[in-house]
Amino acid sequence: MELSVREAVSRWISEGRRIAAASVVTIDGSSPHIEGLALVVNDAGKLAGAISGGCVDGEVVEACEQVLKTNTPQLLQFGPNKSLFDAASLVCGGKIEVWLYELSNEMVHALSLTPHKQCALSINWSDDRKQMQQLVVDNQTALAFTKCYDENVTSTPENQIGRAANFLLNDTRRTRLTVLTSGEKEFLERIGTRNLILIIGESAFTDMLCRLARLLDYEVIVCEPRQRFAEGIVFAHEVDESWPNECIEKLIAAKRLGPGSVIIVCTHDRKFDEPALLSAVRSSAGFIGALGSRRTIEDRRIRLLAAGLSELEMSRIRSPLGLDLGSETAAETAVSIFAEIIAARNERSGKPLRELSGTIHGKY
Repeated sequence: MELSVREAVSRWISEGRRIAAASVVTIDGSSPHIEGLALVVNDAGKLAGAISGGCVDGEVVEACEQVLKTNTPQLLQFGPNKSLFDAASLVCGGKIEVWLYELSNEMVHALSLTPHKQCALSINWSDDRKQMQQLVVDNQTALAFTKCYDENVTSTPENQIGRAANFLLNDTRRTRLTVLTSGEKEFLERIGTRNLILIIGESAFTDMLCRLARLLDYEVIVCEPRQRFAEGIVFAHEVDESWPNECIEKLIAAKRLGPGSVIIVCTHDRKFDEPALLSAVRSSAGFIGALGSRRTIEDRRIRLLAAGLSELEMSRIRSPLGLDLGSETAAETAVSIFAEIIAARNERSGKPLRELSGTIHGKY
């Protein structure tokens, strides 16, 4: 979920507004937006987010307003040839399906966006649109359920709940589209939770890393055991003043680290760096990086191997950190670091798009 959408939903709920949401559920070819909740419209006509950058957004907004009037979800299709689809065309040449629905009170509660909440939005439909249902699942509990159109739905809520719960527990992806044996399609989105980034140490780069992480909708924690330095950290959601390895162990115990999590070590001080990295590589965090000169990195490598890390564990540490952008300022360095994080997450090369072929907008 985009940050602008998250903030709009929170604000409108506090104002008592009704909200219609638009989730991109299938993409074939190029599309400006990845799968998932992309746009919201309230009952005062205000909107946040975007589907396509303009070419179909007007029609989606009008359809969202209709959803609020009729209390009936809709499934819209958009493609490059208007005659083949029931709505406007996509100038980028791709094909998408967009599910429109009202955020019910139960759904808003389920998607309250508290930092550690785990819930999934499950949407199930048939191509002829005679069968549609959606629910929000928190572990094994359906927090909100809506059945639409035909009563003869092949996929029962119990089966849908089970698949959504399994997705939350065992799938690292943010979204998943499945064609069921019955022929129905099922879209699952991990929603209401943010990936966590842990930044070890206050440094010249910490503030900019925090700012950019917030812009990219991470939950930001800075670990800084030196109280005087910790007091100056203003852009983190949380500041932990425990020792770095203790901080990581607490996050592991609380199950707050996972494949989407990022750990960045910024301290340039071996008494902080090395305990942090020893714990980090034994966590489930998907991206681990450490700042430092090439000489510092080699010295650190020797000591970490001597401390018992294997070559495989060492290979998890990305250092030097960041893509080769020629960064000079703290802000530019933060951009280069997050460029590598995004490329690694999406298994992309980081090369200029003009040098490549294939899809432009990658999928998570």
